[in-house]
Amino acid sequence: MFTQSMVIGKFCPPHAGHAHLIAAAAAQSTKVAVLVLGNRFESITVTERAEWLAAEFQDTNVQVIAMPNDCPEDYHSEEIWKAQNELMRLALKSHGITSIDAVFSSEEYGAQLAGYFSAEHVLVDLTRATYPVSGTFCRDDLGAAWPYVIAPARQALATRIIIVGAESTGTTTLTKALMEHYRPRFPRIADVPEYGRDYTYEKFYALRAQHPDAELADMEWTAQDFSVIATR
Repeated sequence: MFTQSMVIGKFCPPHAGHAHLIAAAAAQSTKVAVLVLGNRFESITVTERAEWLAAEFQDTNVQVIAMPNDCPEDYHSEEIWKAQNELMRLALKSHGITSIDAVFSSEEYGAQLAGYFSAEHVLVDLTRATYPVSGTFCRDDLGAAWPYVIAPARQALATRIIIVGAESTGTTTLTKALMEHYRPRFPRIADVPEYGRDYTYEKFYALRAQHPDAELADMEWTAQDFSVIATR
């Protein structure tokens, strides 16, 4: 059992393979520091990625640390390795972490990284056999990779089309037309049930429970009602 382990990565976006790696570290360590590294030019911010991972591992022994990183990548350059290591140490130190016992990674460079921290290297699923997904695959074809993206990230990255309108104004027909239009391009598109109708029934039954003779016209609607429907 390791006392303090470390996992690093861009996590752009965080996917099931990342979660598997972090979970493996968490199972073999008292504490795990996950360093989320990314530069200012990437479309998904480091803060966003860190928040998604923190939500995924909430109430666990995993601590997620966001660190902006504009250093170039060159695994053959000692100077760049030194700059990267100093950045990582700064990120760790800013959260009270002064030493690392183990570096968990799914990359061959993990052994070299562990050496710089005088830590043991634990290689997890180098061939991606458990989860055949990578950050590059996600960025190249997010639709195909969608099932592998962790839930908090999907919540933030999803594009939602919301149809609003009173009864008999064509909302059902429009919804069907949109589904037919987008499904060939996005085969996993989800058709969410019309919650407003269900909410109306629930609200009416609650009114009838107090006033058995009440009718639909007796229902009172508030901004809070529509907020609940929109959120759901």
